[in-house]
Amino acid sequence: MIFPTEAIVTAIILLPFVNSLYIIQTNNSSLHFILNDKIHEVKIPLRPRKLLEIPGDFVKSDTTDVVLSSRQYIHNILVTSDGNIFIEGQSFNIDSIIDKPKIINNIVFQTQKRCATAQLFDIMIFIVFLDLNIIDSRTMCKRVQRFSYIYYPFSSTKEIDVRGHTVTIEGKIYRFPEDVIAVYNTKNIDGVNYMNRIYCSTQISIYQPRIQQKSPSVFYFISIPLILFLIWIFKRKHVKFYDKIDENELYILYEGSYVNKRVLIKWYKKYTSEVSNEVRRLYKMDCAHISKLLYHENSIFHTFLVFEYSDILIRPTKDMLKQIVLGVKYLHDLKIPYKFFNPSNIRIRNGNVVLFNVCSPWIRQIGWYSEEHDEEDVFMRDVLSLGCLLHYYITGYHPFDLRGTMMDENTKKFIKAPCFDANTDEIRLNPIMDEVCDTISWQKYTNEDLERININISLRRYKIRCEDQLAHDLIYHTVKNKIKDRTNIHKLSVHPYFWNASTVFEFIAHYSDILEGSPTEVKKLERNKGRIFERSWNLYLDRMIEDELSVFRIYNYNSAKDLVRVIRNKGRHYNQIPNCVKEIYTSFPEGFISYWSNLFPGLLIVCYNCGYYMKENELLEKFY
Repeated sequence: MIFPTEAIVTAIILLPFVNSLYIIQTNNSSLHFILNDKIHEVKIPLRPRKLLEIPGDFVKSDTTDVVLSSRQYIHNILVTSDGNIFIEGQSFNIDSIIDKPKIINNIVFQTQKRCATAQLFDIMIFIVFLDLNIIDSRTMCKRVQRFSYIYYPFSSTKEIDVRGHTVTIEGKIYRFPEDVIAVYNTKNIDGVNYMNRIYCSTQISIYQPRIQQKSPSVFYFISIPLILFLIWIFKRKHVKFYDKIDENELYILYEGSYVNKRVLIKWYKKYTSEVSNEVRRLYKMDCAHISKLLYHENSIFHTFLVFEYSDILIRPTKDMLKQIVLGVKYLHDLKIPYKFFNPSNIRIRNGNVVLFNVCSPWIRQIGWYSEEHDEEDVFMRDVLSLGCLLHYYITGYHPFDLRGTMMDENTKKFIKAPCFDANTDEIRLNPIMDEVCDTISWQKYTNEDLERININISLRRYKIRCEDQLAHDLIYHTVKNKIKDRTNIHKLSVHPYFWNASTVFEFIAHYSDILEGSPTEVKKLERNKGRIFERSWNLYLDRMIEDELSVFRIYNYNSAKDLVRVIRNKGRHYNQIPNCVKEIYTSFPEGFISYWSNLFPGLLIVCYNCGYYMKENELLEKFY
């Protein structure tokens, strides 16, 4: 006999009542009715679990390291079959939220309780259903998990001999296929028989129900696999291969189409377990700067992955360079190194830079990824490689490409020499947006060139070709010889090289305010003023701007602090500046900041580095 589904659980099954009736509950989710020495089994499609007490030394079960979508997040909250819920270091049971909901980080937990009844062998059977609703209040994504258990109105104690699969009742031994976990008899109240528990090996049993269906037909079993097969055929037919773009020892990269969309298809020559790891991780990622996996297929004949189409990045703006950093930061936040730093893996789609080959099986990246230094962890290697890539995009050269320099035999230092341009890209690009770099040519490196660069990486020989002081500082802190002195991906992502004019002015204004009350910081800045100006700074200014400075305040033209204060004051009161002066600045904040930055290119980076030890100050903390 199969216990009726929830939808018809109130149905009544009337069978002749016999006073000598015992009910045995076994561990395989069955009730066994002992009637006239015969056993009648009733299947209950639930799995009993002991309701354990939540341990006090609970270790966080779900992770907040991975940033998931709302739907993925709520479906990854751990809910055990015992009704215990674990989220972000907290734990509670569904019974504690029956009366009122619980809200944790905008996730609402609420429980609905209801009872259904049935009559089996003239005995009232009660089943309690608990619906746990987990709702993201920001997106209204909802997850429902159901529990149920048998409710017995009465309990008493009676000597029952239970030993594993066997139970002795009134001198007779009964054997069952699974361990006995509870024994009931009946109690008659006003002519109605109720379950009375007389033995239990556990304190309470909670069940995790399976979804009940009507008995499926043969067509049902055939149709589901058929539908899945047709879906597979449809997708497979809609993957088309066109031109081969690239090939290495591991895979061939094709341009193709998938459901009439232009895509990149990565055809693996040989399947490995690392490919499964790549697929699993990529499907979980939700970042605009990671190449999106649309479809994959794995069989004994072939393995391929289908990605959104993207082009190789060849004209990077400053904002695009920051997007590269943000993509790597996203991976590092997930504790995943990128490692595939190579211009061919940095691509662009709809104005967004995307990293290709994320989580891919390892292929040696000659000249772009250091493997020689065991003391470097993988994330420090990523930072070094990222610095090399940024330097390449900014200058057209790899920083460990020493061509164009030679070593002075006397000083043992590198000096300028005629550049070797045999492999220079013939396409010279025009100046680009955001002035990432001037008109440059990117070197085309052969494998021989990259092997030479690999040697220089192992020997820590590099040459930074950035004339812009912000860019120089950015690269320098990624390729420092001492690993402990290198920057990390977070510091790289907030470096002032990537700031817009509005952020630059906001920082200078806040830094100036801090200087007014901190003599120690003033001394530190003044010690470095030689990197900002070599003579009185008023001599660098347009005459009209210099004349306008002293209208409201007298400044010390030999003080770096006063130079910072001038920029702060004139920006704060820009609307009060005469129109003739505004014409020189052209606009605010872009033209205003551009004017001062061109005159004093070292000002921002000196202020930024001097202010580093004040980064805990509430005015500066967001800039570091």
